[in-house]
Amino acid sequence: FWHPFYYEITYEQPPLFFPLEGLFFMILGHGIFTERIYGFVVFAAVIFICVLIWNLLFKNNAKVRSYALIVAVVMLTFNSFAWAFGNNILECTMCLFDLIAVYFMLRVIPGANERWNYLLAGLFIVLAFFTKGFVGLGVLSVPFWSFIFLKRKPLQEIIQDYLVLCIPLIAALLFIIYYPPANIFFSEYIRTQVMGSLEGKRETVESAWGHFWILKELVF
Repeated sequence: FWHPFYYEITYEQPPLFFPLEGLFFMILGHGIFTERIYGFVVFAAVIFICVLIWNLLFKNNAKVRSYALIVAVVMLTFNSFAWAFGNNILECTMCLFDLIAVYFMLRVIPGANERWNYLLAGLFIVLAFFTKGFVGLGVLSVPFWSFIFLKRKPLQEIIQDYLVLCIPLIAALLFIIYYPPANIFFSEYIRTQVMGSLEGKRETVESAWGHFWILKELVF
């Protein structure tokens, strides 16, 4: 698990994606459509979770809830979305884990003792991190934005939510620190992939925007 191999041991990405897709190859064989089937399963799961999140956000508005599948149609209109799932890139599996985490965070009823949902959310954020690295941690901001825009909870409860949410992440960090194979892998991953990217020693972009070229593509 901690020694993904492509001609040689690679530290390009965290290792979780490879055994997940490998299960499909074990079950379905090494046919030409196995990876497509995996990609379709992930795509269908992403759409399903998006519908669940939509229903949570508009649970008091039956008319708006009935438009849930429009989410899928709108998402498919984005070329980057169709391209990503068509090519089964790592972000697709990461996206699934992060969306599941968001679902568990949003389903907590304000004032209710249901913070076990945040434990599950934290677990899926860990899985997202083990799939694609630090970008999988972006959904940690969901409780903050929920406080800003939805105003469902007082700040004190948001802080308590964060404390529970971080329990699986702290456990994962301790595991990485004290389990030698995981420690070696992530040390090399940070050194070669993360720091290399931050220092501009890896992929280069021919743009005056530099590393922020994707922001320009998304906005303009």
